[in-house]
Amino acid sequence: MHLMDALLSRNQITQEQVRMARRRQELVGDLDGENLRALGFVGPEQLRALVQKPPSSPRSAEETGLGSRFLHDLMLKFLHVYSLDTSHEIADAIKLSVQIVDGLLGDLKKQALIQIPGSRDRMVLRHGLTSEGKQRASEALAKSAYVGPAPVSLDAFRDQVERQSITHEQIDANALESALAHLVCEGSWDRR
Repeated sequence: MHLMDALLSRNQITQEQVRMARRRQELVGDLDGENLRALGFVGPEQLRALVQKPPSSPRSAEETGLGSRFLHDLMLKFLHVYSLDTSHEIADAIKLSVQIVDGLLGDLKKQALIQIPGSRDRMVLRHGLTSEGKQRASEALAKSAYVGPAPVSLDAFRDQVERQSITHEQIDANALESALAHLVCEGSWDRR
């Protein structure tokens, strides 16, 4: 999504203002944001608020954009590797809401991959892997050793990158090399 489209969709500028900003761009150049600012249609705070808006948190497993099998396997890996056993512990580690985690745990219980052997107190249920759950967790680990926060979907990542790129900031090779200097990569790189 381009800057002007994003501002239009939020009713922060009009079609006429877009037309005028495009005309100015034809005459003097400049980027969309600079043309809108020069004409007084938006201020720096409006642009900053648009670019810095964090992505919204998913309200359901479906809204994560990740497949249910992936989420189930990730939960099983957390139970297996870290011995996390409550909804709150798992939600904190996987970085999803307790409601989403509870729904996923319910799915795993229906599949007989987890059980509820007891509780720490009357209000907190503990979850444990069944033998089938341990086997599935091992299979999931064999496919991918990743056990961490639920990743964002590619679509959500693209949306965030587009939102941040509407300012048309330029990154040069030196800045990129500096930002990645702490990484250790195997293999050779062609520095052309």
